[in-house]
Amino acid sequence: MANPFELRKALYEEHLGEVDSVFEDTDPTDPRYPKIDVLGFERDFSSEEDETDDGWVLVTSGMSDRRMQLDAEALEGEAPPRAELVWYVREPTEEILENLRWLARFPFLEQTWLGMGHTIPMPQPIFEGSALTTFFFLPPIITMEQELAENLRIGGDLVELYVVH
Repeated sequence: MANPFELRKALYEEHLGEVDSVFEDTDPTDPRYPKIDVLGFERDFSSEEDETDDGWVLVTSGMSDRRMQLDAEALEGEAPPRAELVWYVREPTEEILENLRWLARFPFLEQTWLGMGHTIPMPQPIFEGSALTTFFFLPPIITMEQELAENLRIGGDLVELYVVH
């Protein structure tokens, strides 16, 4: 059986192009949560109005190694038991990577699940100098990520992609 990381990476590259950076999870192994690597894809988001709009698409790889703990509400809504996260950023700073890994671990640390429209309020601003205090999760609206989400399966389960806002 193929390694889940390699399966995800191959599918990510099929839909998103070649991986520009792999940001490996260097935290010690903790049985409460899976290892969360982050794959980075550099993107040119330029438009006719804005000629220089470079950024990154960051996608977690490892969250879907384990099933989330679905409650009755999730089961009724037929929520997928596995997920990975996507975050569009200007630069993949260490602060962003740490936040993304923490969000990917959240369902396992709290023995819960993440789904479309879920929020995670924080007690303080998410970033220094920001007033934002809540993470919000939605399915992707960009075609490449939508197609990836339609084809990503681990252990026979559909893996949902959620964009971090």
